[in-house]
Amino acid sequence: MRIAAMDRATDALSRTWPVLKTQLLNRVNQHSRSGADRRTLLATAKLTGLVSSNPQQATDDLLRLKYSRAEIDLVVLLLQFLPQIQSLSLERMNRRQQYFFFQKAGQAFPALALMAVAWDTPVSAISPLIERFLTPHDPVAHPTPLVTGKDLIKQLQLCPGPQIGHLLRQLQVAQAEETVTTTREALALARTLVDFGKN
Repeated sequence: MRIAAMDRATDALSRTWPVLKTQLLNRVNQHSRSGADRRTLLATAKLTGLVSSNPQQATDDLLRLKYSRAEIDLVVLLLQFLPQIQSLSLERMNRRQQYFFFQKAGQAFPALALMAVAWDTPVSAISPLIERFLTPHDPVAHPTPLVTGKDLIKQLQLCPGPQIGHLLRQLQVAQAEETVTTTREALALARTLVDFGKN
């Protein structure tokens, strides 16, 4: 039944966003040449309707059936997002929450959008997220860093290390929230964060 719902959801989404259907037909493992790894995002998403909703049990079953690691990882990711999809919390997410959602979902987002609609989320509730995903330079779905780790090391006289990654993540969140929009603002915020951390 869920597989038929996914087919209907694919049709509904592709009427408004044909490019989304194209992305659903991308292979899960783009670099593999073996036939087993040529399954599409859509076909792999349909596996969620055939396996246990328990991610560990689904993993065990798919390993036994010789699915690839990429396919298993995708199914587990989709199953982990399922409660959020079913609770309709997608439409209530603020920009910060959307940023972390897209960071975790990555290129699996089209399958998540498909599952949301198949699990009775109104298309109107997921459409703002689809629009973000399909906009290449959207600061929430596809943040383009305003500064690099090298910029932080040079401009703030910092040493390479975990602090740089932490600062870069905070700057990307600030960019997603539209707190910073320029390199100058990003460096100023990073300086403030470093100074605050010293106190």
